[in-house]
Amino acid sequence: MKLVMVMYIYVDVLLILNLYVNYFLLLATGRLMHLPCGRKRCIAAAAVGSLCALTIFLPPMHWALCTLLRFAMGVPVVWICFGRRMRLRDVVCFFVVSMGFGGAMLAVSLWRRPVGMAFNNASLYLDFSPACLLICTVAAYALTCGIRFLVDRSTMTQGHYRVVIRYGPRVIGMEALADSGNLLMDRLSGKPVILCGGAELEQLVQLEGNLTDPAAYAAMAMHCKGMRLIPCATVTGSGVVPVFAPDEVLICEACSGARKPVDALIGIQQERDGAIFNPKLLI
Repeated sequence: MKLVMVMYIYVDVLLILNLYVNYFLLLATGRLMHLPCGRKRCIAAAAVGSLCALTIFLPPMHWALCTLLRFAMGVPVVWICFGRRMRLRDVVCFFVVSMGFGGAMLAVSLWRRPVGMAFNNASLYLDFSPACLLICTVAAYALTCGIRFLVDRSTMTQGHYRVVIRYGPRVIGMEALADSGNLLMDRLSGKPVILCGGAELEQLVQLEGNLTDPAAYAAMAMHCKGMRLIPCATVTGSGVVPVFAPDEVLICEACSGARKPVDALIGIQQERDGAIFNPKLLI
């Protein structure tokens, strides 16, 4: 007599699990590619991607058809998350991260055959423990950050660059220097800071007086999105730097004409000209 094990798959658990997984896959892609990843857009993209998990109810498909279906669903998901900043290599990175996760889940399903887990047509269902899922997510994201750190440490870039900043209807460009010594980062958002001269930024935002003066800073904070002060240390001492969030930042390589959209804040240094950015942003 042949015994058949019956497993119930709940659609709500399936969609919530894949929404959660897709959200962190997109976060990992944004982290690896230094792409801005807004929370609302990321959730919307993850929700669209979770619908692909419904293929788990279909009969097992050929791997080529399954890959084609995933690609057809994956490109819109990446576009929803990153918008027009999306490049082909960003899509490739998302699929590499997704395949790594899918391969790990397939290996677990073949090796341990855990109760409450189903993996079919590259779709995962897991009757999960929230604590276990949280631990696995933290571990996977820590691994992603570790890979990003190792790649950043080995980065060496040289060239002639320009930084293009868009804020509202205004767009400005300025000469820029790639300097690994610019380690300035906003602790609140985790975003790197591109230091820009106040003379150039006057064409973009309204600068009134010395921004270290509380009154001048308060006046400018009314016009700049996300304006705040962050601590800054240099060889000559320490202080604070006003930073704000632009609508878009591009780093352009003068010789090749290549343009790289980056997720960074703009720091204002009134006494300098041009811009300084960390070359990690070019990866």
